[in-house]
Amino acid sequence: EDEARRLSMSFIANKFKLEPIFELIHAAGEGSVSLRLPKSAVLGFKSDVLSYKNGDIKNLSFKLDMDGDNITMKDIEATLPADATIKAQLAFVRGDDNGAKVATSGSIEFATQNFGEVAKWLSLPLLKDAKADSLLTARMTANINGSGAIVSFDDLALRVGTVSVTGSVGADFSLPRDNVMLDIRVSDLDLEKYVVTKGQENTGKEVAILERMQN
Repeated sequence: EDEARRLSMSFIANKFKLEPIFELIHAAGEGSVSLRLPKSAVLGFKSDVLSYKNGDIKNLSFKLDMDGDNITMKDIEATLPADATIKAQLAFVRGDDNGAKVATSGSIEFATQNFGEVAKWLSLPLLKDAKADSLLTARMTANINGSGAIVSFDDLALRVGTVSVTGSVGADFSLPRDNVMLDIRVSDLDLEKYVVTKGQENTGKEVAILERMQN
């Protein structure tokens, strides 16, 4: 009987904003909104162009498989602004009425030849005003783990230009202000590319991030 009710659908969507969807997912992760999803379904999704933070996400596609309390998103691929590429796999275990939170796991790969533009698009702290030629190529791989509104990128391997970052980065989105957790190791970092020392004239080739770090 359950197998007979298994839903199979495909969607093609274009030209709509993703912010409301992310807000709904965020609320569901906090437990403030209950999403009633089918227990058994296979969904395919493809879009030529979507909008997020006034930037275009192109060629987004993924496969969604819901089987009981287990939800997997397979073969997630998209092209972000500045021709950045992203690939990911995600798996979720639904929460229950006894207070168990949604558990998240997966992996992600990211690459771009213009990380500075991606940082500006996402308004990343410390990086959104950085010197353009110091934030060109970037590549990242990480494993994703989460419980409820807490999400972490573990086994992180990130390289931006000549800078290498390894470790883990996480955030708790349930707090009034997002709480960021860092456990990272940075190598080959040349601060002169990013920091304007006191009294030094800013020629536009450097960016003073010390004030941002202190605020």
